[in-house]
Amino acid sequence: MTPTDRDASTSRRQLLLTGTVGAAATAFLAACGTKDNSKSGQSGVDPTTTLVTPTVPLGEPSEVELATEQQNLRTAASLELVVAAAYTTYGPKLTDAELSAQAERIAGEHTELADTFNGAVDGADQKVTDPNEWVQTNVIDPVADQMTSDGAILSLMGKLESTLAASYTQVVSDATTTEWRGRWAAIAAGAARRAALLSNGGDGAVPTSALYPSTDAVSNNAKLVSDAEAEGDGGS
Repeated sequence: MTPTDRDASTSRRQLLLTGTVGAAATAFLAACGTKDNSKSGQSGVDPTTTLVTPTVPLGEPSEVELATEQQNLRTAASLELVVAAAYTTYGPKLTDAELSAQAERIAGEHTELADTFNGAVDGADQKVTDPNEWVQTNVIDPVADQMTSDGAILSLMGKLESTLAASYTQVVSDATTTEWRGRWAAIAAGAARRAALLSNGGDGAVPTSALYPSTDAVSNNAKLVSDAEAEGDGGS
């Protein structure tokens, strides 16, 4: 490895170690907007600054739109749980101690995001507690025997983060409130950042478009339906 290679690798690691919440939080605040009443020479915004909502109303959502939003929230919770489980399973196998520790931290963040999505799900009996079975069976399990190197593990983590980013970007417009449009966009941005850092065996991937590619979005087969919808389909 040349000095340049080492420097690039170190820089990528430092980006990962700085944390993943900051970019998402920044994107969320930018999406919502802030009132900056700070005076010349003042550091930061005025303590009384509050978030303001966009001025364009979304209108009253239909029952179909509300049902779609609930499906998106439940699916997202299951995706966060399956990704958290992957980090928990393969993070300890990383030979780089720093990266292994960060994998544990990121697993915790994904678990917290699952709680966030579940918090918006209507009905306690509809909240999701199991990882997404389709992703586990069709994406993670088929490559389990290949998780024998740091590069392979980081590539899998990058692929899963890219799946989250693409999937969440697709459903931003399905949100029935401006708050959740901002949240979807912010969470997608955090996943996209991690994907860029972890892809290609940890060497990273440079974005080639201003729009996140939709090719990595989760299959429709992975989307969850409510218990009532499942019973209805079974009875038809």
